[in-house]
This record gives sequence, structure tokens and C-alpha cells, in this order.
Amino acid sequence: MKTRISLFSVLLIFLSMSLITCKKDKEELSAEDAKIEIRSASQTVQANMNEMMATPAMSSMIYLSELMNMEGDWKSSAINMEKYNLAVFNKIIRDNLKDDEIDPEEGGEYTFNFITEEFDLTDPSLSDLVLLFPADEEAMANEEINGSLKLEDIEFVEIEYTDEWGTYTEQVLTKVKATLKIDNLTVMTCTYNATLNSEGLPVATSITYTMDPYQLTLTQTGSGVNYTSTASLKKDGDVLLSYNLTIKYTADQDDIEKLSGNFQLTPLRFEGEINGTGMNTCSELDVDCMNDHLDVEVIQTENNSIIGHIEFRLFYDTYWEESYPEPVIVYSDGTYEWLFEALGVELEGLKAGILKR
Repeated sequence: MKTRISLFSVLLIFLSMSLITCKKDKEELSAEDAKIEIRSASQTVQANMNEMMATPAMSSMIYLSELMNMEGDWKSSAINMEKYNLAVFNKIIRDNLKDDEIDPEEGGEYTFNFITEEFDLTDPSLSDLVLLFPADEEAMANEEINGSLKLEDIEFVEIEYTDEWGTYTEQVLTKVKATLKIDNLTVMTCTYNATLNSEGLPVATSITYTMDPYQLTLTQTGSGVNYTSTASLKKDGDVLLSYNLTIKYTADQDDIEKLSGNFQLTPLRFEGEINGTGMNTCSELDVDCMNDHLDVEVIQTENNSIIGHIEFRLFYDTYWEESYPEPVIVYSDGTYEWLFEALGVELEGLKAGILKR
């Protein structure tokens, strides 16, 4: 089956990680000014993210994922929001590690082997899971073990799922504390706690992630079909990313009935709502129907001005030689641009991550 990128998925992630704010008292920019603002904002966002990703802690975690051949898996896990159960933690710590014959429930110390380029069990007596590895390419070249990732207080619960393929059980992570050290200095700590219902949805979740000068906090609570989630990523006290979200699931909790909220990548904020149930009634190419169930504005946070709003248009993909819906940003004069172009996102570069089936 062919896979092709859909920035509709990006939009769903924005809103899946994001309460409607009051629309009054906001100036709507002219189309010319709005185009300048969104490109300037996109450059700021990219610069902030590049700076964070270049920190030793993030660089080391990415390098570790490459050593374990799971870089693509955790990235795809991070955007799998269907169950909204923070599957990325479960994927990284349980599924991917077990694929490498490392069992987090059994613990032990595993050391990277420079000859086989795999992890060997070097101390089975440890109850915690410890991975020892070269923290970067220089350490790899010098065959130096200077990085360690310790996972402790690990707990799983067994959840039974039923879908079109049948009924199956899965061990889902509910608790862990992670500590990353480079050259014996702690560069990152993370704690994760979750209480899940019988459907595997978190009725109470908290994540605290500290990587000086960055700190991320996330909480999620709810019951039945109604859930709320908030998060904040700060650098030296300044907000880089935040969201405030309400999610309402369908009665069977298989689909999202409604998403409303805001997602901010300073200085951009997406705010509004998606009627998921209504969206599901639209045919694949009926963008008018989709737009009837979508109300999202794009805000410039520093001057609290409206850059534009999101709608769908049919995009012709020359790679696959077919058309499909993609979000656009519509400006005050009615003109529009593809969202991926306005944000400076390479369409081909996203194909490995967000897939339209």
C-alpha cells in the first residue's frame, strides 16, 4: 500500500495536544503582513527547536536511539494519538527494548559492544535497567563508554484491547524514572506516572522532564469519555511550547468525537476545535464538508493578532499523481497558502513520519 504525507495529520496532532480562547480584542493582520509574520514565527520556532535538539542530553538520546535501531519507531510512536495513551513511552521502554532482547521488567546492566554494535548483558544482578553506551560519534570513534541511561521504578499493567483484528492484551507502562548521565554528570531526569482505565486511556497522568535549562511538565486527567490535558515546555522560565486540551471520545472510546483547545509553539498559537464525529462523515475528497467541521485560527502571540484561519483544499501530489485534502492558511483577503509552505516544512521530508492511509 502506498503511503503519502497528509498535513491533516499534523493539524490533528496540534489539536490533539491542545480550550477555545475569546476571539475578540484581536487584530486581524492584512494578508501581506500575515505572510511576513508566519514566516518570521516559523523561523523562530525552528531556531528554538534546533537549539534544544542540539543540547548534549537530546543529542545523546537521539544517538542512543540510532544505536538501538529504533529512531523511526519512537518518532512514529510519538504521533500515534489514536488511543491518546502516550504510547511513545510504552514503545520506547517496552516494545523497542524487547525487540533488542532487553527486558525492562527484568532489569540488568547492558553495555554497548563496539564489535557487534549490539548491547550485551554485563550485570544481570541489577533490578533497575541500565544502558551504557557511547554518548556521541566522537565517543564511538574512540570506543569510549561515557553515557548511561538508568530506568528505575518501572511498572506495567496489562490492558485488553479489541479491534477489527480481534482481542489481544498488551503490557502498558504506567511508571518509570529515567536518569541520563554523560561523563558521570546528570544531564536529564524524567518521571512518568499514569493511571489507566480498562480501555488503556490515562485517567491521571503526570510527566516531569528536566534538562537544564529546559523543563517540561504534562498532566492529563479524565473519566468516561471526557479528558483534559495541559503541558508546558520552558527554557529559563520562558514558554516555548504549551497546550491546553479537552477531548471528548465517542461512547465506545474508539474515536475522538470532539477536540477543542490551543497549541502554542511560541510565537505561533493554533486555537479552535475539530468536530471529529462530523469529520468522519465526510468523503475523502469533500473538503467543503471537512471545513464545516473545522474552526481553527492561527495567532501571533507577541502582538495577539490573527494571522489567518485553517481550511482544507485539494492538493495534487506530483509524487503519487493524485489529489487529497491538505490544510491551508486563509488570510484576511481570502487568499491562501498551503500550511506546509507557510511554515517552511518540506513535504517529502515528512513522509517517513506522518502517513495518510
